[in-house]
Amino acid sequence: MDNELYFIREQKKLEYLKYKEKLDEEEQKRLDEIKCVNIFITNLDFYIQEIEKAKNIIKVDLIISNILNSMCVNKNSIKKLNKQTEIFDKILIIITKINENTNIKFDVHSNNAYEKKAPKHVIKHIKEILSIIDIDENIISFDLMDTSHDEELVKNLQNEYLDELRLLKNGFS
Repeated sequence: MDNELYFIREQKKLEYLKYKEKLDEEEQKRLDEIKCVNIFITNLDFYIQEIEKAKNIIKVDLIISNILNSMCVNKNSIKKLNKQTEIFDKILIIITKINENTNIKFDVHSNNAYEKKAPKHVIKHIKEILSIIDIDENIISFDLMDTSHDEELVKNLQNEYLDELRLLKNGFS
């Protein structure tokens, strides 16, 4: 009987140790999730600074792509830790910094096809980021960021200017 009791005790100890180990693993996983999300949020501050200093839209596109990739990796943890609002606040700052950066302009004379596509990528990726944190993209006006019609607008302005010059030239002849 003593051997049987000893065996039951040892079995219970083993079960307890396995249970405790599982709890420790779950706690470590939770701590790792918190750490990863906090690092991501801290990186958003760095990205904000980088967008402020960006010399062109291609740099901004790369930054926004990095943010989107990190969001995709951390999206479950972000939701589990309820960090969507904090991240949304930072995304609003990012959008503001993009709009305020005078270096980020659409260059109609650029021969770089990627430079022409980058503004559309930035908008698309920001919309995807908003989707990941369950924010309706329609609450943000992307008109200021949308440069898709800038080339057409500049060509129209150039044509109007040339027409005015022709009229002035013809009027003085």
